[in-house]
Amino acid sequence: MIILSKTFTTSETILNATTVREWFISSLHCTNPSLSEKQIISSHFCAVSTELAKTSKFGIIESRVFCFWDWVGGRFSVSSAIGMLPLSIVFGRSVIEEFLGGMRNIDHNFKNEKDPKKNASILLGLIGFYNKTIQHYQSKAILPYSQGLSSFFNHI
Repeated sequence: MIILSKTFTTSETILNATTVREWFISSLHCTNPSLSEKQIISSHFCAVSTELAKTSKFGIIESRVFCFWDWVGGRFSVSSAIGMLPLSIVFGRSVIEEFLGGMRNIDHNFKNEKDPKKNASILLGLIGFYNKTIQHYQSKAILPYSQGLSSFFNHI
């Protein structure tokens, strides 16, 4: 079980993690009553968080916590530990390297492309400004381009 929580305080995340922890403990006690809760949690749980004290209180040992800096935005930082660990587990290293390469290309385009007509970040910013300020649009459409992203807008 991997618990992803920057602050380890988000109520839904902690409720889900606690529910799974209780299920693990009761299920493994049925098969091996001699296992302690500490043994079960330390063997089956890890976390991605900035809060070692809170992960420890939950029962996760420090060596099983993937830490990241507290200034990194949790749910919005797909390229940080909070995003890269689960994505790398699902998709593997080669896909993650391509993903990071694409992000690097966008960063380089933003930094190095002096022609605003060819700078993707500037164009997207200007489109957003135009839509909000000139057109007075009050909302933005988020349209997933694949079935795998159909629930993405729920996380924004």
